[in-house]
Amino acid sequence: MTTYKTTYTKGMNTRPAPNVNNSPNGTVAFGSVVEVLETYKAAADGVNVRAGDEWVKISPTQWVAVKHMGVIYGVVEGNSTPPSEPVQNFPESFILTAPNGDKAEFVFVRVIE
Repeated sequence: MTTYKTTYTKGMNTRPAPNVNNSPNGTVAFGSVVEVLETYKAAADGVNVRAGDEWVKISPTQWVAVKHMGVIYGVVEGNSTPPSEPVQNFPESFILTAPNGDKAEFVFVRVIE
């Protein structure tokens, strides 16, 4: 079994995806040990993320940072799980309607995390 233990004395917020571009959805108290379901490692720098940042999934809807922006917030011990594919949090496109009724479709070329 793989476990995560926060080393950040204030505890850690959990997130619905492995990044901070969303709202917290829970916490892991300082010193708590929780089971790891999945791991994620950032492949490239982006908005609020550095290559090599690591997150672990601790429930079907909660991720917590092991390393974020190069700062270590916890430790993972035990058998490691293979990194997951990046989580897509954005649609391919969306339509915006102006107050006058004009519409514009915005299409994402790439998502930067």
